[in-house]
This record gives sequence, C-alpha cells and structure tokens, in this order.
Amino acid sequence: MDLKEKQLITQQLNEYVASTGVPLKTIGKLSEVKTYVNYIAKGKYEVPNAKGVTEISDSIFNKVSHFLKGEVVIRSTNLIEAFDCFRQAKMFADFNLLTGAPGRGKTFSAKQYQKENPKNTFVLTSHGNMTNRDFVKTVARLLGVGEEGTVSKVLNKIIARFKSLDDSLLIIDESENLRIDVYLTIKLFVDELKHICGIVLIGANKKGRSYADWLEDMAMAERGNFPQLLSRLSLEHTELQDMTYKDFEQLADHYELKDVKKRKEIYTKARGGYRLAVRTLQKLQRKMTYTNG
Repeated sequence: MDLKEKQLITQQLNEYVASTGVPLKTIGKLSEVKTYVNYIAKGKYEVPNAKGVTEISDSIFNKVSHFLKGEVVIRSTNLIEAFDCFRQAKMFADFNLLTGAPGRGKTFSAKQYQKENPKNTFVLTSHGNMTNRDFVKTVARLLGVGEEGTVSKVLNKIIARFKSLDDSLLIIDESENLRIDVYLTIKLFVDELKHICGIVLIGANKKGRSYADWLEDMAMAERGNFPQLLSRLSLEHTELQDMTYKDFEQLADHYELKDVKKRKEIYTKARGGYRLAVRTLQKLQRKMTYTNG
C-alpha cells in the first residue's frame, strides 16, 4: 500500500469520526486494530517500540478501511464461489458470468479478489449513463493507455495492451446497467482476446428475474449480437445464492453476538442478504459498545 492510499484512509477515518461522533477508541475496538487507529488518524504510519519504530502493516490499514466501508471479510460460500469463477476465467482466459440477487456479495467479491490478486486484474463498474465511448475510455484508464483518438483507435490500444499482459482478467461489474451497444464492444474483446484475457460479466437479478435469463431472452429474440455473445460463454454461469445460516454465524461471531435468539432474528430479517446482515450487526455492536462504555 503506497503513501497516497494510507493518507486517503486517514482522511476517510477523520471524516467518519467528524460525521458520526464515534470515538477513535471505539473504532479501534470494532475494527480490531486497537491503538493503531490513533496513529493513523494523526497521519503517523510508524509506532514506537523498544527497538525504535515499526511501520504499521498494510493489514492494519485494510482493517480500518473495511470498517469504514462496512466490509467484513469472511470466507463465505458465495465468496468462495465467486473467487472460483474469477480464478477460472483468469487461469484459462475464459468468458464467464456471475449473477445473483442484490446484496449477495457480487461487487464485494470482485473488489476483494482484486485486492488479493492485484496483478493484471481490472474491475470496471458500469452505470446506466455510460455510453460505449465512456465504456471504452474507462477500460483505457484502467489499463493506463491513452484515451485520445477515435473509439476504434482506443480499442486497438486496449487490445494491444491486453495482449502484452500475462494472466489478465477484466471484471465488468453491474453489467445489467449496460446499454445494448456496449455489448458489441464486449463481444469484440471476447473475440480479440480469446486465450489471452479472461472476462467476467457480473449482473444482478432484477425483480426476481435472473440476469442470465435476460441475456438468454435477448439472444432468443436475436437482439444485436447477443446470440453470438452468449455462444462464447462458458457452459455454466455462477449464481450467488442467499446467505446460509452457517455463513451468518461467522458474521455474528465476528461481531461477538452471542444471543442465539437475536442471531436468528437478524438472519431472518436479512432475507439472505450479506449487506443487510452486516449493517444490522454493526449497528447492534456500536449500540452495545456505547452502552458498555
């Protein structure tokens, strides 16, 4: 982790304290970094010891960052499934699909995989206002190639850059938001980077309808290049399921919730979603921390 990243965490930490009023002592306890949080808040990244000073490790900074973002890393069933999807795509330069209902850990898994496997792993987050040109320029920025020139010229630079990399992976998150014409560019990437770069589309289910089913419907209706695009997908896509009670127990253990009745109540209200479960557990732990002084 470089100095700029550490300084950003310091800034975010101080902004969090200012906006919520949560004491640093409480944050140190909840994030499991103890008094290190005081040094980070002051922008001091070394701590004194008997031999002089020791640099605060990246793992400490990551714990603070996870706390500020409401992230808890547990090796849940969904995280393992998602990692397998990404690993296979990267290892074999496959074109894969990862789906699931909102809150099942798709985006978190992608970001965590990139953190643990940063070399030549690129994550792009889509949005509804993203034009094809925006999409291409965003990929160019991720790769560090120039955005100048026509879309065609930028695409050529992107493809050339990917071909120069070993074991690369492009993860396109929130693909359900993409405009139809962007899928033409994705097909181009899939074709030009065959056996060179893995590509994973991540899409959320909407109103009970699977993103995979939507893609299939588009292909059946022969919309755009969807029939050709789907024919290039791996045989089976990965769909993240509702959180299991076993996985929830890992979360509850992390937040030191021992009340069995309360555990079952929170699990039921979460309706299978990791995100809602984490937020509820965080809120409860903060309340308990304040109550206990």
